[in-house]
Amino acid sequence: MELDSDDDFKPIDIKEKVIDYIKKEGKESRIPEDIINEAVRWRLNSNDCQNRGYVLDGYPKNYRQAYKVFVHTPPAPVKKAPTGDDEDEAPAEEEEEAAAALKPVLQTNIYPESVVSLRSSDIMLKRRSRALLKANAKGAAKWDREKLVQKLAVYNEENDLSLFKNDQLDADALFPTQKFFQDNKTELFELDAFDDSYEGFESMRIYAERFSRPYNYLKSNNELNAERETYLLAEEAKTKESEAQKKKDEDEKLKAYKASLEKLADERMKDVMAHMQELESSDGLTMRQFLMKYIIPVLAEGMIEVWKV
Repeated sequence: MELDSDDDFKPIDIKEKVIDYIKKEGKESRIPEDIINEAVRWRLNSNDCQNRGYVLDGYPKNYRQAYKVFVHTPPAPVKKAPTGDDEDEAPAEEEEEAAAALKPVLQTNIYPESVVSLRSSDIMLKRRSRALLKANAKGAAKWDREKLVQKLAVYNEENDLSLFKNDQLDADALFPTQKFFQDNKTELFELDAFDDSYEGFESMRIYAERFSRPYNYLKSNNELNAERETYLLAEEAKTKESEAQKKKDEDEKLKAYKASLEKLADERMKDVMAHMQELESSDGLTMRQFLMKYIIPVLAEGMIEVWKV
C-alpha cells in the first residue's frame, strides 16, 4: 500500500497568513479586513458550501467588505521590458482584451441567492444587551454597553440610508451594504430582528425558496405541513383556553360582586329589623323613659362635640 506523500497535506495559504499575522502582531490585535475577506471567500468556495449552501451571518458589515468578498479583480499582468524586436506598439484589440481581462467580475459561484436584512432600533438593541448581560448569557461579553455603542456608531455611519444619495462615480463614496446586493439584482427580505413568530420565520422560508427548494438534509414538505398544522392547532387551543379562562375569571368576578351585594343587603336588613324591634319595644315606654333612653344620650353627645369645638 502506497502512503500519501507530504505534498497531499500542503498547508492552507489563508490559515498560514492568519497564523503569521497573530505571531507577528499578537492575539489581541485585530485581523486586517483583507485577510478576513480572503478567509470568507476561501470558506464559501469549500466543498460543503458549494454542495449544500451556506448561511453567512454578521458579515459583510458594509459595502466595501461585500465588494471585496464577492467581486474578484484580477491582478494586473507584469509588463515585460520592451526588446528590440518588440518596438511596434501592441494592436488595439490586444489592449482591449487586456482591459477586459482586468475588469472586476462577480463571483457567482459564491454569491448568495437570498439576503435577509434584520431591522432594529438602537434602543431595542441596548435593551437586549442589558437583558443578556443580566442573565449572564453565553457570549454576553460582546454585548458590553460601551462596545455596543461603538459598534452601532460605526454600523450606522456605514449603512445610513442617506448614503444612497452619494455619487456613484466617487471612488471614496460610502454606500449602505444593501446597495451592493441591489446593484447585483438581488431582492432583499427585511424582517424585524425581534419578530420570533412562526409567521415571520415562515415568510423568510418562502422568500429563501422562491427560486427552488434546497434538498440538503431539510425536512420534506409533508413534515413542514404537519408542523404548521400542529402549530396552528396549538395556537387555536391556546386561544380557546385563553378565552375560556377569561370567561371564567369574568364569571367569578360577577359572582363575587353579586355575593357582596347580597351580603350588604343582608346587613342592611339586619339593621332595619333591629331598628323595628327597638321601635316596637318603645311602645310600652312613657314619654320620660323614651326621652331618657333615646333622646337625651344623643343630645348629650352633640353638646360634648360642640363644647370641644
